[in-house]
Amino acid sequence: MKLNYEIIRNYRTVNKKKEEISKMVLNIDAIPENADWTKKSWDLPKYKSKEFYRILKSMNMTLEQFKKLPVYKWNLKAGNIKE
Repeated sequence: MKLNYEIIRNYRTVNKKKEEISKMVLNIDAIPENADWTKKSWDLPKYKSKEFYRILKSMNMTLEQFKKLPVYKWNLKAGNIKE
């Protein structure tokens, strides 16, 4: 019976460690505006051009959805997009 007890105890210890580790995981995507690795530069076709709309369509994305992306917000703020 001692062997079974050891197996159960080890199993509980491993699960407890997994729970502790999962609590320590940092979500780097929590605030996209602060993520310096995300897309900030504008290498898309001219905003609102036919080619731009073709790309949106190929991604199954509306203009309203695109305007929620950080790349749109950063370029609007930088003056690269005129509304």
